[in-house]
Amino acid sequence: MMIVHMGKTVKGYVKEKKLSVEQVSAAIGKCESYVYKIYDKKKLPVDDLMHLSLLLNVNLFHFYSEDEALQFAEPAKLKMAC
Repeated sequence: MMIVHMGKTVKGYVKEKKLSVEQVSAAIGKCESYVYKIYDKKKLPVDDLMHLSLLLNVNLFHFYSEDEALQFAEPAKLKMAC
């Protein structure tokens, strides 16, 4: 299974769309230094992925396979939403 470095992926899309760090920080509601930290992270929080996906008009969630997401979850600790 190929592991995707999400920070580098996001940085590539930001560069491709010619967005500034200021624009990215405004879109995700975080400071500019946080945006630079995002670029170095292999994995990103779901809320950041959601905001970045909307900003970049790219579904960043498709980079995570279902198997990878589930391998870190322990069934006994998952809560049912009822």
